[in-house]
Amino acid sequence: MPRIVLVAQPSGLADDGRQMISRELIGLVVAVTFAGVTGYATPSVTLGWNGTSLGAQGGYRIYQGLTSQNYSAVTDVGKSTNATIAGVVPGRTYYFAITDYNTNGVESTLSIEIAFTVPNVAIMQVATAKGKSAVLSGIGPAGYKYDVQAASSVTNSAKWTVLGSVTVSSTNTFQFTDAGSVTNRSRFYRLHQTYP
Repeated sequence: MPRIVLVAQPSGLADDGRQMISRELIGLVVAVTFAGVTGYATPSVTLGWNGTSLGAQGGYRIYQGLTSQNYSAVTDVGKSTNATIAGVVPGRTYYFAITDYNTNGVESTLSIEIAFTVPNVAIMQVATAKGKSAVLSGIGPAGYKYDVQAASSVTNSAKWTVLGSVTVSSTNTFQFTDAGSVTNRSRFYRLHQTYP
């Protein structure tokens, strides 16, 4: 779990002349974790930090982007010292920084940035309807290839059969239709990564 210490300018004016809101940002720690995934939920990243001894008078904002120091999203988390950023994509690197602000909305300078790459995992769900083929869909790292395998049980001696393969699209999604599922009473599926 990556950890970094965030350092801000000492009390007084920031380099650009703005009044510093938090005079004790030194020692803030941001911990980034990969949240558990249930079903077809997309992964999330949880950020947490130690607030200043005075606490944020107004609150905190999290800045997020896909390139270093280029933030495309801002999340105001109020006075909370943790937040979960949902909808992150496996295999993609995200950059985060935080600020605090006072009750007038005047904001401190950005903390030192941290980067986090979401683990490369494929997440799959299966949709079925009586008498219809099973449709397997999910998300994963763009360009990754997987064999779709099926078995009639999940015991240690189960025989897994390759039904076909999928390549995750540039939009990080994939879909596979199992026409053979109509004639099988029960079927279990798994993905086996073949590239890279």
